[in-house]
Amino acid sequence: MAKKQLHQSALSMLERCGMQFYYRYCENLVIPPAVAMVTGTGTHRSIEADLIKKIETGKLEDLDRLADVAAQAVKAEFEKGVVIDDEDKGRPILAVRDDSIRAAQRLGALHHGSLAPTLQPIPGGVERKWVLELDGYPMDLAGTIDLQEKDAVRDAKTSKKTKNQKEADDSEQLTMYALAVKVIDGKAPDHLYLDNLVDLKEPKLAVFPTTRNDEDMQVLLRRVERATEVIEAGKFMPCNSTEWMCSPKWCGYFARCPFSKKPVSVPVKKGD
Repeated sequence: MAKKQLHQSALSMLERCGMQFYYRYCENLVIPPAVAMVTGTGTHRSIEADLIKKIETGKLEDLDRLADVAAQAVKAEFEKGVVIDDEDKGRPILAVRDDSIRAAQRLGALHHGSLAPTLQPIPGGVERKWVLELDGYPMDLAGTIDLQEKDAVRDAKTSKKTKNQKEADDSEQLTMYALAVKVIDGKAPDHLYLDNLVDLKEPKLAVFPTTRNDEDMQVLLRRVERATEVIEAGKFMPCNSTEWMCSPKWCGYFARCPFSKKPVSVPVKKGD
């Protein structure tokens, strides 16, 4: 029987709120993605197509082809179901979808014109899937590296607001990527980059270089070890009810969670 796998997204969810992890990975209750996440998916598929073409031919993909790739990816996600943001509720779903398509195309074009020409992906280094076997543990680590160059690993993130250097330095995802490359390839990457594609009126690229050392990786492994203990014990702590994420807007499991603070309904008698 194949061992279970622990991905960075699941580890982050467990650290953020144990009950979210429980509903998603133990009860298998999958919540559709928000529109912003779907836009990110469309952008990533565009970047993937662009860089694979560069590996295969030495040249980037045509921009029109990338726009089509982004559009098809967003359409596929909308067909599976998405969560509409409050500001978009009441709008036709196709209008929301088309806005997401245009955003993914803008950000893909930004990457294509501003960053992709400088990148040198290694063969197999685009959306590289990996698994680290953890002997003696009930699950293995697994993930997908956005982009690997000869001496660097890059993670592309889309957002509405510009990220900052601290987010790159603290990124558990980049630490896990560095660990995977070190174990599988025999040498940790010399450079790590958080490539932030910001969906502003004028799209913006912000690149944050960072590094990781052996101690960073050991801290990550200690967190993974503790996470496996929590998962095995089935004792999942909820986040603090005062956290911003503990609300119907940000958590799709809010209504069913016994630890969330629901509004108190006070019965009112007629005539009161």
